[in-house]
Amino acid sequence: AKAAKAASAFASAFAADAAYAEDTAYAATAAAYAEDDAIIQSTLQDLTALKSFSTLEFLEQPLWPTAIPEPWQHLLTDFKADALSLNAGFEVWLDWYDSRLRGEQLDLALLAQWNAVPKEVEAQGVAQVNSYLKGLRDKTLQLPLNRVRTIFIGYGEAGKTSLIRALHGEEVQADEPMTPGIDIRDWQVPNTDIHAHFWDFGGQVMFHATHKFFLRSSCVYVIVINARSEPEENSGQVEYWLDHVKTFGGAAPVLIVQNKADVALVHLEQQSLMHKYGDMIKGFYPVSCTHAKTTHQPQFAAFTDALSRELSAAVQTGQVMFTPAQGKVLDALRNNASADAFLSKQAFHELCEQHSVSDEGVLNRAWLADIFDKLGVMLHFEELAMYHDTYMLNPRWLTHGVYTLMNAKRPRLSNQAMVDILARAKVQDEHQHLLSYPATQCAFIRDAMLRFKLCYPLPTGEVLIPSLLDKALPEADLNDDGLQFEFAFNGFLPRNIIGEFMVSRFEEIENNLQSQRGAMFKSKTCDAHARVTADYHRRLLLMQLWGPDAKDYLTILHDTMTTVFGDLALDKTEKLYLPRAACVQQERLRNTSTPDKIPYLQFLALARAQEHFCYAESGVRYDLKRVLGLVMTSAELAKQQINQHFYGEVNMSNQQVSVGAGAHAHVGDGAFNVDSTINDSFKHLANAPDNERNQLLKELLHAVQALNAKVPEPQLAGLQEEANTLIVETQRETPRPKYCQLSLAGIKEAATTLGDIAAPVLAIAEKLSAFLPLV
Repeated sequence: AKAAKAASAFASAFAADAAYAEDTAYAATAAAYAEDDAIIQSTLQDLTALKSFSTLEFLEQPLWPTAIPEPWQHLLTDFKADALSLNAGFEVWLDWYDSRLRGEQLDLALLAQWNAVPKEVEAQGVAQVNSYLKGLRDKTLQLPLNRVRTIFIGYGEAGKTSLIRALHGEEVQADEPMTPGIDIRDWQVPNTDIHAHFWDFGGQVMFHATHKFFLRSSCVYVIVINARSEPEENSGQVEYWLDHVKTFGGAAPVLIVQNKADVALVHLEQQSLMHKYGDMIKGFYPVSCTHAKTTHQPQFAAFTDALSRELSAAVQTGQVMFTPAQGKVLDALRNNASADAFLSKQAFHELCEQHSVSDEGVLNRAWLADIFDKLGVMLHFEELAMYHDTYMLNPRWLTHGVYTLMNAKRPRLSNQAMVDILARAKVQDEHQHLLSYPATQCAFIRDAMLRFKLCYPLPTGEVLIPSLLDKALPEADLNDDGLQFEFAFNGFLPRNIIGEFMVSRFEEIENNLQSQRGAMFKSKTCDAHARVTADYHRRLLLMQLWGPDAKDYLTILHDTMTTVFGDLALDKTEKLYLPRAACVQQERLRNTSTPDKIPYLQFLALARAQEHFCYAESGVRYDLKRVLGLVMTSAELAKQQINQHFYGEVNMSNQQVSVGAGAHAHVGDGAFNVDSTINDSFKHLANAPDNERNQLLKELLHAVQALNAKVPEPQLAGLQEEANTLIVETQRETPRPKYCQLSLAGIKEAATTLGDIAAPVLAIAEKLSAFLPLV
């Protein structure tokens, strides 16, 4: 009876629950239909509105023509709660979305500002970006920096100094002396509130690591060139400097000035340059600085107008905005810069307090200091904080100081030598103020140069500046056996790269064998040596390595070089030199000592695709498995996502590779064991079907085995590798015709080269042709 009651109660409850579930389902379905209907009706109204409204009018309509559907409102409420919980200032976006829901008028000027957030602000993080956007919306950030840099570059005596003097309305001498080091001057952009900082780097190549901390904000570049007799020479001159800008300045605008137009007209292949460099070139301007006010005044005025336009555009695009209080702090810093190069953190906070810049909120004093640092207004190096916990108020003090030391042309400098050089130099800034370099502050320059890899410390307490060493490469006996890897630059090879690389691994420089073009290295972690050099004529960086652990060291040095490249826009191709021992067409290497190369990315792609062969740029074929074993560690294979199981054990120990003429391979104890390789091939055929093709393959192996000790080792090794590859390929479930035919062709070619002694091999190969798939 109790069980019956329980069953009855359960049935009643189940029926009630089923009825409730059914009602709930109907209600949910009805709500879903209602929501869908609201969306459909809204979409239809939008489509109708498109016919009668302009784009702007349409975007200013309420997002929903009637009330927001209730389920959508719930989703929006949840979304807002989630966004606010992030504590990152997303209120500004939620407010914007609400205004779209209401169909409020769009503020196009504000949207333009929002779409041009300065990269310096973007780099600070999400919360800072959102607070910055809110400040723009609330009109609290209204004061522009109105400062922009113009970088004048070109060969010495091209007329950069004369051009700057002419822009200032000053008289220009016909033979203006070349600028020693750098010169910095300010220029008021005509009819604007914009101040341009002109940086003239003389005739030297200034684009090394200093660019990273001297030139932090957006720039406009002016390339000044001399006339040459041939258009190709002039265009080559321009391309050289355009490549500089492209590498270090990104998409910065460039004006090309052809100076001394009164003496000779510069011929440029303008269309070709525009096609190659695109929008970065803003115009070509022939001028005469000595006649800028007379016969060539119209041409000079055209250049001045163009420069003013580009500077104004640079300010308007991505210009950081400040509050009035922050602007007062900025003005105070500029006024104090000429009196003292440094400002303590405490003094900075006192200055902010004086002008009511709060230490609370997101756009606080720390934000302001960081933005000033990113803009190059006031520098602070966190890495040096434990030694110099101050702000550099006058970055030009550092600029002039570093270049004064570099121009002393002394590769080794002690602290006292730095003090003496700077004391004698009488360095003036752009306002003709004499810059003071007391001994206590010179240490900052030394530490900044170390931090930016311009030099490295010596055990003596001195620093060594690689770029000031002799040009001649050090004398050294290079081992004939080794690996080689190169970085081939299709355009510009920056001069700072090899110096930064040397500084990055200065502790491994061997026996002081170094120059400004490279050095010898001995690894501290593995048994290997290397020579890393720059060839500026051929635009190459070359790594040559040897020793039992050469491939380990290659991985280490390659990673270091990649780190040095950083985010520079370099047009380069990496190339691996293929070990001669891995060549399966040894006869083609017999009369040449030139090493074969393959583009590294192509090589990796072939390895990942599990191909058996790779082809050098010369067309010579190499065994991919053997190359991998000679040039890559197991760790690097895994890093490059190469299937080691497919290739078998490729990371053989104690392998060494030769890249020179007469090279030979050493595997294990150094002997090439053809019987072992033949046995591996026989194993592939052990369980193969007993058909005529496989019988011929076994006969081929016996014929090759019979050549052992009768023909030179390299030729025998190549022949065996071809035979082994053919066997592996034919035993695949679906043999690939191309690789079968290539291996067979390699066997025939090798046998033909060996002559009568290999006639049996050639005869069997001819018979095999009928049993292989055609390409």
